[in-house]
Amino acid sequence: MSSSALSTPAYRRFLIGSTITTHGLWILRLALGWQAWQLTESEFFVAAVAFAAYFPVAVLGPVFGAYADRWDRRRAAQIFNVLNIGVTAGLFGLSAMGLMTPAALFLLALSFGVFSGGYTPMRLALMANLVPSMQLASAVGLGAVSFNVARVIGPVLGGYIIKFFGLAPAFAISTATFLGMAWVLWDLKLQPVARELERQIGLARLLRDGVSYTLRHPAIRYYLVLVLIGATFGRALFELMAPYADEVFQRGSDGMSLLISSFGVGAVAGGFWVARNKDLKQLRTSAAICVALAGLLIVAFGFTGNFWLAMLQLPFFGCALTICGVGSQTLTQAVVEEKYRGRVMSLWSVVAFGGVALGSATLGAWAQSIGLTTATVYWGAVAAVLGLATLLWMARIPHPKVAGAS
Repeated sequence: MSSSALSTPAYRRFLIGSTITTHGLWILRLALGWQAWQLTESEFFVAAVAFAAYFPVAVLGPVFGAYADRWDRRRAAQIFNVLNIGVTAGLFGLSAMGLMTPAALFLLALSFGVFSGGYTPMRLALMANLVPSMQLASAVGLGAVSFNVARVIGPVLGGYIIKFFGLAPAFAISTATFLGMAWVLWDLKLQPVARELERQIGLARLLRDGVSYTLRHPAIRYYLVLVLIGATFGRALFELMAPYADEVFQRGSDGMSLLISSFGVGAVAGGFWVARNKDLKQLRTSAAICVALAGLLIVAFGFTGNFWLAMLQLPFFGCALTICGVGSQTLTQAVVEEKYRGRVMSLWSVVAFGGVALGSATLGAWAQSIGLTTATVYWGAVAAVLGLATLLWMARIPHPKVAGAS
């Protein structure tokens, strides 16, 4: 059997639908950030909207992760995807009628975060139902490539749409792309996966067992720390591209879309590298190195006052963060036992999305107080120190071993 997930028809269909939807997601993120900046011109409010969209995933992820080990994952993903379509349609309606306010934007971003808190654990756990275990690393890596190709193209499309047509059409197109995944999930053929979980076990017990398993597993603990640092420090900066584009570089929404796309070019390269890498030990080392490298690149970005120099720096930053984030997810998926997969991957999403939420809110408040570029330099310095600490810690972690391997 081929080790490429593309040889599995169900995964190919899922990847196509996911790619379409992810383009809409990046258009939505660009539109949310630019709408927040237009309404208030406040770094803190831009960060607050990002917090609202991400933090519910951290709060609700463990609950839905427990149910991902019990529910029909495909059906649950369908429901949450449809709810998010309702949110994006609401954003379109308010924007088109000229009724958007900061409070409405915040509440809709929060609703999107709540429903994503249910969708994300289902999507992550669903991966094991799409491909055989030997194709799992390929599936995760190709998913990252798809995500980051959309990170390149989506913001360019979003910037063009916002500049020439306005925010309402951007929200409308985002809504339309979410319908693509609804179609894919409707009739997706899944592979049977044995899940040794008694349905009478209560939610509290499910959560407790999942957290206990994660904390007892030294490799998974380590991978979660890697993604925590990358998300809190690296992705937090990414969420403040709107004020950077407008306030620091004086480039407006066009500049914002170009900065995000530049980051995405490097992220695509990082995703391809992870997808092709079959050596878990090498992947773990590379992910740890990239955490420290990302911190140094954040410092460099804070000192950069030239737009085109920033455009040259961001691909390296995107590549480093992707190898850290996607690498940690691939490693976690490889070593977790199937009966704990939904709960462990929900904890991964808690750390990843919660880190973005808390990091962006903290960096936004700090930037409001001492200035955006100064805050960025200090932020990156802390990230670099923590990254170096993870490199020293790595020597104490056992060699990664695939779950179920003899």
